Amino acid sequence: YKRSQAAIETGKFDNEIVPVAIPQRKGDPVLFVKDEEPFNVKFDKIPELKGAFQKDGTVTETFSASDAVLLQGKSPVVKFYGSLSTNFSYKAFDISAQMYYSGGNYIYNTQYNFGTGGGNNIDVQQFTSSFNYWKKPGDVAFLPNILDGSQGNQTTDKYLEKGDYITLRDVTIGYNLSSALANKIKLKGFRFFLQGTNLYLGTKYHGLPETGSGNSETPGNNGQQGVFAYPQARSVTAGFDIRF
Repeated sequence: YKRSQAAIETGKFDNEIVPVAIPQRKGDPVLFVKDEEPFNVKFDKIPELKGAFQKDGTVTETFSASDAVLLQGKSPVVKFYGSLSTNFSYKAFDISAQMYYSGGNYIYNTQYNFGTGGGNNIDVQQFTSSFNYWKKPGDVAFLPNILDGSQGNQTTDKYLEKGDYITLRDVTIGYNLSSALANKIKLKGFRFFLQGTNLYLGTKYHGLPETGSGNSETPGNNGQQGVFAYPQARSVTAGFDIRF
């Protein structure tokens, strides 16, 4: 911290830091021109810190690895999954659909953490819930005071979210021209169809529970956290099947 303070005060990073203005609901924007975190430390309080806890939650001055506890009932392992599909036809029409579901697991939402940084990570896109932060005594908010850089972007189980979801993966609707009409235009068969992919995703997870390392796209933490993977594309296509 002392080295960081000295570097900031002597202007070592002046050419690398861009001032950022944070709009306020009332009054002028708050302008951030330097990293505030190194100056939040209170060196005289460090000897008084009691950072270790016993298993019952009480503070202790004696650290022991045996006091570590696991979050019970919040495993990244999927407990159930499956799919539902249907195919049926009526006269000249046909329809098919397929749904997938999965759940019983928890995913640490790294992307939501970065997107609600509590005053940190303001150089990246933020979720609208970032506006729900502490402003005055008595406030009960999702995020702490954004003007206190030491409180933002902490690793906390409030970003550990259920990975349950159900998705409508594919739907296809088709119309088959009758044989009599097809023969009149010198065809053995003609079918027109519309196909939709990834039309619906039902989940309480902030983001896409199927993407990121939670779905084995990033090695190292498979099933444990959702990161910055590209979402699956939603698409609608049309086509013809023609038999000569």
